[in-house]
Amino acid sequence: MKKVMPILLLLPLLLLLASCQDISSGSYPEGWEDAKGELVMNTFFNDSTALEYGLVKDFNKAHPEASINLNGFTSMMEAMESMASVTELENRYAQRLATELMGGEADYILNDSGVLDPTKFAETGLFYDIFEWMENDPDFDKEDYFYNIFESCAYDGHLYSMPTAFVLTSVYLNKTITDRLGLAFEPLDRITYKELLQIRKDAVAQGLMGADIPLEFGGNGTTARQYINSAELQEYVDLKTHSASFDSPEFVEMLEETAEVFAPTAPDLSMGYGIYSFANAVTSGDTCSLLSFYSLALDTSAANYCPIDQPPEGCVGPLVLVSTKGHLVCNQGATISVPKSCTQPDLAWKFMKFCIESPEKSLDQEDAGSVDITCGRL
Repeated sequence: MKKVMPILLLLPLLLLLASCQDISSGSYPEGWEDAKGELVMNTFFNDSTALEYGLVKDFNKAHPEASINLNGFTSMMEAMESMASVTELENRYAQRLATELMGGEADYILNDSGVLDPTKFAETGLFYDIFEWMENDPDFDKEDYFYNIFESCAYDGHLYSMPTAFVLTSVYLNKTITDRLGLAFEPLDRITYKELLQIRKDAVAQGLMGADIPLEFGGNGTTARQYINSAELQEYVDLKTHSASFDSPEFVEMLEETAEVFAPTAPDLSMGYGIYSFANAVTSGDTCSLLSFYSLALDTSAANYCPIDQPPEGCVGPLVLVSTKGHLVCNQGATISVPKSCTQPDLAWKFMKFCIESPEKSLDQEDAGSVDITCGRL
């Protein structure tokens, strides 16, 4: 509790100072197409492996007249070597940001991973409402985007932190098993937990895998529980009426069907962990699990990332896990916020539009098969 207290104590002061500042209403930054100069993007990590670095690098390459400079508070290596915990470092970073915001010194855009949630400071008026920019930009068409992803990140009808990507829960299947069962899938096909359990049941019945081998490679049921629950629980919770139907026959059936999956078992770790270890286990001829869960995200630099249209040898996928009613499970990816003390909102919007449209992304990112907010990418 002590660690978060300094941040909480800053909120009343933020409200007071914001009421005294002459902050613009947040009108649309016209002329963004011709924006030039340099703009800093503040972020917690400054590693070249971070998603933010890839977006900045691609933008600077496509727009030599402008430059986005990444300013990281720390690096992953420094965080690991520091005597302070990551939580302590995040609190220090949050306090510094709050101080700069209060003093009107936040002349940058903010890429935040939850260290300082701009929605907590919505009433201060310190951040631009990106919905206003979208609505007033004649070139911005809601139909070109998964607009509900933006809406899911809104606060009281305002968008203070814009997601540039979203994460989908997906799976790669053991190709040896699917081939012998005569099953064919294309990348990004939808699949439910019921279908996964049926494939496993058929594989066991035909002697393609032992009944004692876990459904999930590298797991002991914990990850399977997390992903399957995230897909199904949304169907039993009504956020509008603030009610739940966990006593329904359908929910009880789901618990009964997945009891074996969720039961603690010895993890299948014959050759490591992760999608490529799973692929190695399959291609080596070992009898191993049916699937490996995978977070399909825009982060093309992640060590465990693989192209959508180039599944690892021995694997089928990625298949997107959906609920039994066909609903996707999405989590927001990287987000960008613009403080009203930023002196170049036009350049900020130019960069933000590039992040969510990115028609000129580098070949590296195209090859990685990223999932953008734009409809055409999924």
